[in-house]
Amino acid sequence: MSASSGITLRGAPHVLYQHYVYVALAATASMMLAVPLTVGLAHLRVSWMPIVIGLGAAGAWATVAACLPWRVLGQRRSGQALLYLWSLIDIGVVGAVVASTGGQHSWFWVLLLLTTIFFAVGYPLGGQALLLAASVASYVIACDVAGGIPPAPMLDWRVIMLVASCALASFPAWELRREAAQHKQARQEADRLTNAIQAQEEWWRALVDRTSDPIVVFDQDRRVEFASPAFEELLGYRLEPSTPIDASVIVHPDDVAQLREASRLAAEGATTAKATTRIARSDGDWRVFEVSLTLLEDTDRGSLVANLHDVTEREEAAVTLTHQATHDPLTDLANRLAFYERLQACLAIAERTGTPVSVLVLDLQGFKEVNDTLGHAVGDELLVEIARRLLDTLRAADVIARLGGDEFAAVLSTGADPEGAANAARRVLAAISEPMVLGGRPHWLRASIGVTCSTLHGVDPDQLVQRADRAMYEAKRTGIGVAVFEEEMDAVAANLPGLLGHLRHAIVANELFLCFQPKVSLATGAIVGAEALVRWNHPRLGVLAPATFLPLAEASGIVRDITAWVLPAALDELGRWRGRGWGLSVAVNLSAHDLADEGFVPRVLSWLERAGIPATSLVLELTEASAIADRDQGTRSLSELRNHGVRVSLDDFGSGYSSLAYLSELPLDEVKLDRGFTSSLGTDSFVLRSVVNIGHHLGLSVVAEGVETPEAVRLLGKLGVDVAQGYVYSEPVPGERFAALVEHWVGKPPAQVRPASEAPDALAT
Repeated sequence: MSASSGITLRGAPHVLYQHYVYVALAATASMMLAVPLTVGLAHLRVSWMPIVIGLGAAGAWATVAACLPWRVLGQRRSGQALLYLWSLIDIGVVGAVVASTGGQHSWFWVLLLLTTIFFAVGYPLGGQALLLAASVASYVIACDVAGGIPPAPMLDWRVIMLVASCALASFPAWELRREAAQHKQARQEADRLTNAIQAQEEWWRALVDRTSDPIVVFDQDRRVEFASPAFEELLGYRLEPSTPIDASVIVHPDDVAQLREASRLAAEGATTAKATTRIARSDGDWRVFEVSLTLLEDTDRGSLVANLHDVTEREEAAVTLTHQATHDPLTDLANRLAFYERLQACLAIAERTGTPVSVLVLDLQGFKEVNDTLGHAVGDELLVEIARRLLDTLRAADVIARLGGDEFAAVLSTGADPEGAANAARRVLAAISEPMVLGGRPHWLRASIGVTCSTLHGVDPDQLVQRADRAMYEAKRTGIGVAVFEEEMDAVAANLPGLLGHLRHAIVANELFLCFQPKVSLATGAIVGAEALVRWNHPRLGVLAPATFLPLAEASGIVRDITAWVLPAALDELGRWRGRGWGLSVAVNLSAHDLADEGFVPRVLSWLERAGIPATSLVLELTEASAIADRDQGTRSLSELRNHGVRVSLDDFGSGYSSLAYLSELPLDEVKLDRGFTSSLGTDSFVLRSVVNIGHHLGLSVVAEGVETPEAVRLLGKLGVDVAQGYVYSEPVPGERFAALVEHWVGKPPAQVRPASEAPDALAT
């Protein structure tokens, strides 16, 4: 009497059926033992065969029950085969007993009935049918052996009871198996879900453990109750359950309110709750983090999940770049843009309080001679010393700026009436007149300072600076050193139109000429192009630099006529170079008036066609000021030129706060760094590297101008600058001398870079 269902089940039903099998074995052994006992007790007159069969079967099943390995029943195939074999042997043994005790008249068929009930309970439907057929067949054969088969064997009441008993016993067994199967399915589904949840939890745990950004969970008291390993690695804190970390202790006091506001928004369910917060490391160092807060759902504890992204380097770089954009790289004073912003702010305060604001504009005398005789490196040293003396002389509340070149300015914001401002200017002159040791020798410089005051000369920033500039020129002209603006000084400005009128004549009289300064590839050491720079050979004043007459031309609009002369002349010169096999390019400066002219693009294309020059060999340089004068028309003109192959360069990059935005907004091919970058190579190369990386990221070529020394060439190449231009190669020279310079350069190794002062006499200017 055995059951196979237990083989296919797991859990509690499995154990139940294992016990069932042992009960069946024990019952079988007992019934087999009952055969000889019944014969003996009833004194039945039967053959000795039932006694032998019963005792042998009882002993065999008892031995099997005692020796059967428990684990065999847990193996599906071997256990099932063994149980079917037992059942068939049981049926055969009982059939033999029935046959030996009278066949259809033997009451031992009851053992066959019990055997059938056992397997009806324990076996599946297929096994029941098989063993029921075996039982019926065993009974019929036993009757035949005993000497008489019932007239209708299948309608014999004993056979009917076998079938009926099997059917009745199979109903509870079927229900039990169904429940067991459901239990098994539910258990398997639970196991699957448990394994899936565990795998997901392990995946998230690995993700949290390996992410470089700390993940922190705050409780409702804003104490850290969970922190990822990155929290300890980055900040140095070890989270202990017994000693939670109070967020307000490690957050910078000035940022606590901001973090609390973000926590409040997150607790209220805001989709975006962020704060930029300084957090103290365990060693006391402050790091800047961008904190994103989210309410932890499915909990009533009010916990918040915080993702901390370390932005310390980004913030430091932003501060550095902002400082660079608003300060002069050489002297670290405010630049022109920052100066005007601070002046505007001081004037707004003065208008409310009624206090005067004064402006000083200072220009050095003899600075050009220092540059020409001792070099630009010494000239930069002089400018740094002037900046230091200005800072030492004026008050900390005053705004001091370098407007460009050797021109400085200051805003005196408190108690600065005209007399007080003039006295401050005289103290500055006295400080500047002290000797300076330059190039190993003492030098004396003079300066001229113009003074304006808001109570006398207006509250418009441009007007105050312009009038201070006129007063400075008056102080220089008269030699008095310090001059406060007076209305009569406007008469001096009235003479400027005379120079402007002669400039119109100079264009048609062929008094303008071009000089060219080489642009050298830092990767190959070869000359790759030149910048065309206009000069005015004034019949009375001699050769005038662009700074003398171009501002007048720009203000009057004549600059378009100058461009119309410069561009064709530069292209003609480039055509002669290309005729000698030199694949060079030429760069020409543009003004805001050129970009605003709708006919400018067709004229450029016609000049290129007439000169037979490919558009890719022309570089048009523009400054930030010219780019923003007429933004829409300028952008259209530049885009159209670039579509035809002309390259566009942003000149003097870094001299204004908005330069970074223009790199991505304007249609550019090249960015030309202001010479202030090269003058600060040894002290601020981080900013230069950052700007070079930004330019390359935007697909721009990076050019450095104002390069003076071979050491600067080496450092610029190391920082990734593409092209250099400056006196280390040559100062601007006329076209024929530039051609001689290129001939001298061809065939030389890239490392042979010499300043102009070391060039052959034929190339010196």
